[in-house]
Amino acid sequence: MNSVVFECTWRGCGHNTNTCSSIEAHIRNTHLGPKKEGDSDHEEEFYYTEREVMAPAPPPTLSHRDMCRPPHEDPEYQRQLVGSYSSPSSPGRRPRSDNKKCRKVYGMDQRDLWCTQCKWKKACTRFGD
Repeated sequence: MNSVVFECTWRGCGHNTNTCSSIEAHIRNTHLGPKKEGDSDHEEEFYYTEREVMAPAPPPTLSHRDMCRPPHEDPEYQRQLVGSYSSPSSPGRRPRSDNKKCRKVYGMDQRDLWCTQCKWKKACTRFGD
């Protein structure tokens, strides 16, 4: 949505207003002085410019789902929780290690270099824990 702003171009002034009549009144009263009786030379028109100003876009709104989401389902809340402390690993599950297996080290093109367990899709013995 655009709006029109009238700006005084008198040197050093820069006064802004929303209506043409108010900028003309500003120029007449502040810079030119009182108008003589019957004088209609429209001199004020030379001392202001009309500019179109883009109105800022409204801020994004939350969707209904975001507004009614319980805290334990909120992704931002989850990130804060994970960052604040490290949770103990679940019982019965081994933590994922950073160890590489033959497949990762040698790649699919060099299967002949894989250990026997990796060839049979078992636990790697060469790069194991």
